[in-house]
Amino acid sequence: MRGIKVSTAKNEKGNSVKKSIKIVDQSIDRKNRKKEDTVRYIYSFPRLVIIGLCIISFIYFIGTIVIICLLNNSGLSAEGFNNLINNLAVFDLLSIGIAIIAIAVSVWVGLNVYNFISRDEMKDVTRLIKDQRKDIESQSEEIRQSEKKIKDNDQTVKKLSEKAISLENQLKGVQDLALQEFISAVSRSGEKYIISTYFADYFRKNKLMNINTEMIFQLTTAELLYDDLTEYYEKGRAGDCYETSQKVQEMFEGYKSSIAKLPFDDENTKNMILEYLDSRIADTLFYKNMSKKRDSFKEDMEKSADMFEGILDIVKENHGYKEAKACQAYCYNTIGYTYDQLYMNNKEDSTYLDKAIANSKNALLDESILPPRTIARYNRNLGLTYDHKEDYEKALDHYRKAVKNDIKDYKGWVAIASAIIKIIESNTQISKREKILSSYESSQFKKYLPYLEEAKNAALFCMRLNPGFIDSYNKMITICMFQILSDVGPDNTKKAKETAEEYIGLLDGLGCIANGFLFAKRNYYDTIGNFKKASEINNTIIDNNPKSYERLDCPRIRKLYASVLKPHNP
Repeated sequence: MRGIKVSTAKNEKGNSVKKSIKIVDQSIDRKNRKKEDTVRYIYSFPRLVIIGLCIISFIYFIGTIVIICLLNNSGLSAEGFNNLINNLAVFDLLSIGIAIIAIAVSVWVGLNVYNFISRDEMKDVTRLIKDQRKDIESQSEEIRQSEKKIKDNDQTVKKLSEKAISLENQLKGVQDLALQEFISAVSRSGEKYIISTYFADYFRKNKLMNINTEMIFQLTTAELLYDDLTEYYEKGRAGDCYETSQKVQEMFEGYKSSIAKLPFDDENTKNMILEYLDSRIADTLFYKNMSKKRDSFKEDMEKSADMFEGILDIVKENHGYKEAKACQAYCYNTIGYTYDQLYMNNKEDSTYLDKAIANSKNALLDESILPPRTIARYNRNLGLTYDHKEDYEKALDHYRKAVKNDIKDYKGWVAIASAIIKIIESNTQISKREKILSSYESSQFKKYLPYLEEAKNAALFCMRLNPGFIDSYNKMITICMFQILSDVGPDNTKKAKETAEEYIGLLDGLGCIANGFLFAKRNYYDTIGNFKKASEINNTIIDNNPKSYERLDCPRIRKLYASVLKPHNP
């Protein structure tokens, strides 16, 4: 804009000079025309005098001839005639002389008048030219100064333009770096959650140019916290999971509100960004409620499922991307697991369980598009839903598929042990028992020995993969209990007791008071006939679960131990 103004000033100066020159030319033309008119009038004067004298001479000549003819006819003498002729000749010479003198005077007067007029006019013209020349020189100097300023300004503008381009390149470099960091942060959780890989790939192919660099940095910070959140959830760190999920939820909801107001050239890209934010918000709602039961559990979890169903619709519109179908599978799996947890919170509503199974099955419709670890996770989740439906055989089948696809899936290994234990408990009715365990016939358990061996190996493999996973020790204590009830022989029974008591001592030493451990320990002491110890542990379970122990078997088992432990009358 500044360059345009300078050019305009330069043009105005040039136009002013042209205008001055034009004025000088017009003044000279006017003076020349006036001089020419004056000269023309002066030269016309002697011509008119000569013409007049010629006319008078001609009239005089004709009149003389007429007079002579008349006088001759009247008898004029020869001497008189000669005197008349001489007088006329003298008169003609005088007339001619006077005419010549008149012409000379006219010419002299005309020339002097002309010279006078020319000198006067030329002085005015010369003075005007000098004035105009000074004005032209002054304006020319101004033009030269303007041109110099323009040149200096052009140099300044050029330098500023170069600096602006440099800054623009630097800003672009910063934005590109920010985008790379953001995409990298999104990709971090991609190994666990394939939807992260999907969004990272989309953002890599479609630059987020409508989002400023500052907000990209903020999104990166939130994404890194989200990755920490997933780690807290996977490792069972409920406190950290709850606090972080609240913080991350607020951050993503704020960014969604801001981005929704931004104009985008490509609405599809804008929708994908909003769906990415929705996926993070939906996850935080899930993690927050899974780490700490809240009054809004049902509302939050249903909202989470609904948001993923909306994401699923958007993803279906983007079939061109390699991860699109895999992302759909992720959404189905997440929706299914969410409904499973809603069912566990309210077992009276079986529709949750039906939705959970249907969506979890959809997640595994095409395993060829999924990486092995993802197939393992989805099978384990579907197995868990069948577990909650008490279809333990189907649950075991999916747990086996899980470890087949991911041998390092320690949760899949312990789930195998858990499913086998539940199959035995369900078939032998131990979970609904009305008598002490030591009173059961060993034949009821012998047919399950192959299952027990598989369960034992699965629990041991889980321990090797994750020594800190307490549930694998609980399962080993229960497996030892079933081996004792199967009457596997004195040596094997002794070994089973030693193994069970080793793990009990280990967990007691760690101060473990988890319900799973307490139930396994109670049932073990019940099996070996230490009813007093079993009764004490049963009472501890009741004390630790004042609001929920009625849903457990503790009240019924308490009566069994009371009847066994009451003093015998002599």
